[in-house]
Amino acid sequence: MHPHLPAELTDLIIDAASQDRESLKACALAHRSFLPRSQQHLFKEISLIIPSHLVSTSASTSTRRLLDIFARSPHLADCVRILRIDECLRPARRVLGRVVWGEPHGLARETGIVQLMHILPELEHIALTGRDKALPPSIVRAFAIPTVLHVLELVKVTVPVSLLQEVRLLRALAPGRDEGYYLNLSALLSLGVSISQRMATYLCGLLYGCKDTLRQLDVWIIDASIMTLRDLTSMHRLPFAELVQLEELTVRSPTGVTDRYTRALWVWLLQSLDTLCVGDIVHGMLYRARKTLKITIDISYYRSSVLDVVHYAQLDGLLARMHPKLRSCTVRGNSRAQTRTFPVHEIRTSLENCFSQAKAMGVLHLDVVDTESVGANDVENPGLWGINIVIVVDTYD
Repeated sequence: MHPHLPAELTDLIIDAASQDRESLKACALAHRSFLPRSQQHLFKEISLIIPSHLVSTSASTSTRRLLDIFARSPHLADCVRILRIDECLRPARRVLGRVVWGEPHGLARETGIVQLMHILPELEHIALTGRDKALPPSIVRAFAIPTVLHVLELVKVTVPVSLLQEVRLLRALAPGRDEGYYLNLSALLSLGVSISQRMATYLCGLLYGCKDTLRQLDVWIIDASIMTLRDLTSMHRLPFAELVQLEELTVRSPTGVTDRYTRALWVWLLQSLDTLCVGDIVHGMLYRARKTLKITIDISYYRSSVLDVVHYAQLDGLLARMHPKLRSCTVRGNSRAQTRTFPVHEIRTSLENCFSQAKAMGVLHLDVVDTESVGANDVENPGLWGINIVIVVDTYD
């Protein structure tokens, strides 16, 4: 019996249930006319778990089972747009409470991933999370196979830049001077990167290459304990003002393990942000195309106590130089994050004194939370477990 509803309407109904897999399965089984639309959503995003060990080398894995499904129903491969691959540390089995690891497997032995790249013509997004090991060259080269791929996420893996240049998504990679490669991704929209003194130089070259397109930049400063103080003081300041399309800038953990490290990193951060000041004639082209820029300085709970009155006063001076383009400055934090710098009962007053110029301009907003009243649902709220400073700047003429 055919349904009486038009196909366009049933498609809209199925689309409305696209986030509910159980409802999609029910629709797929309800009538054969519902099946194609339901399958489009069910197979749009695929997640694969790659175990570190198997009972035997011939044991079935999620990748092999997926390949069997596509072998029986090839049309389903056309539905896949997002592929997530996670390598996990997992024993082959447990026998009477005893762990049996079995045969080593992991990404290095998962040949099915390369086969998948050949049969997913509409794959647009790959997200791969490893276990802090080198990614096999065969897998990296396989990322060059999907012709419409435009998002590539690699987490906790090591990949030589020389291999990445074979990927179509990154085909603009070009050899640089010195050692390694400078990145010239002229169409890059979003970038997240952890940097050290050496990486800061390479990152400058990358940013100049995508200055006309980059909209989001997330910079995470690596643990300063593995860098010398000399390295910190010679770090290249990043050319934020050259990024004419930038809308969101996040700098994480700009603090060090000692007061001297913190002082060096804070100076580097302020010098990089200083290029955004209105009075900088050299970088006046910044205000040509954009409307607003959101700057977030995210300081973890364990490092927030190393900042003192001087650091905040220096930032306040930078905010004053951004006037009149400065729209707002919001400081979020908790009552325990500043116990070394300020008395607990005077945190709000002390922060107002540190940001006196921003307060005088009427742009300062303080959000200080008592950690004893924080619930379990607030764990991910920025600022509750550290200091989170959000600056919004108008960047139009």
